[in-house]
Amino acid sequence: MLSFIVVIKWEFSHAEAHIVNDPVISEQIGSQYLDGLTRLTHVSGYTGDYIRFEEIIQKNRLKSAFFCAMSIDFSWLLERLPKDAKIVVAKHWKPENGESQGIFCIPNTNILLIHPPMSNMGHGCFHAKLMVLVYDDLHIFAKELKYFLLAMGLKSHIIDKLPQYDFSRAKAIIIPSIPGVHQGIENIKKYGHVRLSQAIKNVCGRHEYVELECQSLSLGPITSEYLNEFYRSAKGLDPIITPLSSSIPLPPITLVYPTNKTVLRSKYILAGVGPLCLYRNRYEQETFPKEILRNCESNRNGILMRTKFILARFIQPSHQQRQQIKIKKRNRYDYGSDESTINSYVTAPEYPDNEIFSTHESIMGSLLGSSQETITDDIQMDDNIVGWYYCGSHNFTESAWGKLITTRDIKEPQLKIYNWELGIFLPIPKLNSDYDKENNIKEQGDWFGDHGVPVSYKRPPKHYEENDIPWGYPI
Repeated sequence: MLSFIVVIKWEFSHAEAHIVNDPVISEQIGSQYLDGLTRLTHVSGYTGDYIRFEEIIQKNRLKSAFFCAMSIDFSWLLERLPKDAKIVVAKHWKPENGESQGIFCIPNTNILLIHPPMSNMGHGCFHAKLMVLVYDDLHIFAKELKYFLLAMGLKSHIIDKLPQYDFSRAKAIIIPSIPGVHQGIENIKKYGHVRLSQAIKNVCGRHEYVELECQSLSLGPITSEYLNEFYRSAKGLDPIITPLSSSIPLPPITLVYPTNKTVLRSKYILAGVGPLCLYRNRYEQETFPKEILRNCESNRNGILMRTKFILARFIQPSHQQRQQIKIKKRNRYDYGSDESTINSYVTAPEYPDNEIFSTHESIMGSLLGSSQETITDDIQMDDNIVGWYYCGSHNFTESAWGKLITTRDIKEPQLKIYNWELGIFLPIPKLNSDYDKENNIKEQGDWFGDHGVPVSYKRPPKHYEENDIPWGYPI
């Protein structure tokens, strides 16, 4: 009987080979992965509940495998794989390097190479990270992977075998991004931040008040318009088109990205700094919300991380505040209908103060003090879930998560995505201690860590100091 292990996020590079070098590997891993888990990678010299590449691969038992990443160190990878296994690899490619879309055999290896179709909109990359590992005696996760693999152009025995297995024990929900302009409600809810909104709505219910913390290695041209678009999805609400205006108030989102000082003081700087990207011309634009930036410092001092996390915590209004909140339906997309057209623009709910909320009181007080009514869908919340988190390959960019657009010629909603990306969504269940702290989020410590989320950076992240600037490239 064949079994599958699926790993959503990993790097296949010489930098990882340099760091992950501990030869002590357990051969008896097996069933500990059957219920799914999230782990950070092992770094030599640091202790903790981390995981090594070799522990996942289990070279002596691997039958076949599929890997994808933006770049791959093939010599490093081949050293860790059995020579008789069937290996399929998908990676980024560039025409200027003499590469083209297609499927190729790598001479003198057991590797079949895939260059998937790329965005034809001027830029974009294949940035998804995924491992599908096939064994003779294991069993784990994956159903919707089929659509992601098919979109890459993969036509192998792996896809044919996916439907034969029961993946009901998988806890995570896959969040994919596939490049293109996806049209219509049924299509856009499969990808990017709209897919995220569907996962939140289906698992957690719709929540009006959420604190959001996004850790990213790359930041694009961030605007209040896009932050509100993403924040609506983070609440589990159906997508809307926000008006083009630089005066839209900021939602309660913080962006976690390292300062110049943090990067320059780090270890392995040459190996770790490559993925970090925030162009200074974007940062210096008046529309860039500098006040929401927080410093990203690894829990393992001196390490530059490649993780991408989104952490969400639901804020529950008090009984009195619930009575004051007016919930209305107004010009929303209806996923339950057959209609796929937009009859009019729908604007996002406005926040009364252009500030980043950090406490329950400021969120509730500011919102309730506004003359604007809170506009939402019908709110249906699961009180046993207090938040959620995402981890995967998505950076906090429009290229990765997608942006809602509309055109004169096409009336139905569209989601424009440039990159291939892949990650997972998991809910955060309520703990007994949460009942005592339901309306108090000022307690010290790492709330997400206390709830079992293996966050890679120090929390709560610190504000930038007066002279701090984010790590970025010169123009």
